[in-house]
Amino acid sequence: MEAIISTLVWAAILQGLFLSGLYLFSHKHRSFANRLLGLFLLCIVYEAISDFLPYNSILGYPWEYFSLPEVKLFYPLLFFHYILEKIGRA
Repeated sequence: MEAIISTLVWAAILQGLFLSGLYLFSHKHRSFANRLLGLFLLCIVYEAISDFLPYNSILGYPWEYFSLPEVKLFYPLLFFHYILEKIGRA
C-alpha cells in the first residue's frame, strides 16, 4: 500500500512540474497571470518535494534552510494576484 501511495505522490509531483512549466514557458498564452500561476504551482511542488523526500541535510546544511514555513504565507497572495490579473483582463 505504501508503494502505491508513493507512486501516486510522485506522479502528482511530476504532473505539477509539467503543468507549471507549461504555464511558465507557453508562447501561445504568454501573460503575467500565467507566469504567476506557474510560480504558484512551482511553490506547491517545491513544498511537496521538500516534505516527501527523506533527507536530513544537503551539502551539510539542515533541510530546514530549504523549506521555510514562511513561504506558505505567499501561497494565497500569489493565487489572489493571479485571480486579480485574470479579472482585470476579462
